[in-house]
Amino acid sequence: MKYVKILGLVAMVLAALMAIAGTASATTLTSPKGTTYTSTIKAENVGTVTLTSAFGGFGAVSCNKSTVEGKVETHGAGVTAGGVVSSLTYSECNKPITVVNKGSLELHAGATEKEATLTSKNANIVIHETAFGTCTFTTASTGTDLGTVTTTAATGGNAVLDIKAAIPSTCGTGTWEGSYKAVTPSTLYVD
Repeated sequence: MKYVKILGLVAMVLAALMAIAGTASATTLTSPKGTTYTSTIKAENVGTVTLTSAFGGFGAVSCNKSTVEGKVETHGAGVTAGGVVSSLTYSECNKPITVVNKGSLELHAGATEKEATLTSKNANIVIHETAFGTCTFTTASTGTDLGTVTTTAATGGNAVLDIKAAIPSTCGTGTWEGSYKAVTPSTLYVD
């Protein structure tokens, strides 16, 4: 009888943990606060965006302009907020860059409403005219952590994405660094 009680207690604890895990993976974007947002998110770089190869070969590729845009396609209870990237651009760069596949993005809620984590899946970016010829940066099909989104709850205005990501490339694992400001919507909360 004692073992039955222990098993019952273990079952209750496991059920509670599973319920918590299910709600922890839920991500809803709101703008304004409390109003579910399922439209397009567009962000523009603030400062310079750089891509660097671990092997060198082309040094740091710097771009003065970069944008990313996509519609929120998934969100809510038990679902990660995300969507396919409809536009990913790099311009005014010191080397030519071609975006072969824009991939998709997912936003994962953090411990507080002030921060979230952004991941990219299946993006392919090619840098031309390097010592190696071309170098292709590819985010993983399972997701590559790009950086932290600081929401309107912390900024008081536009949400900000700070990217500092290690991304595999045909020229060795490289880094993608830069900051982006969400311009659409003008406020963004992660619940």
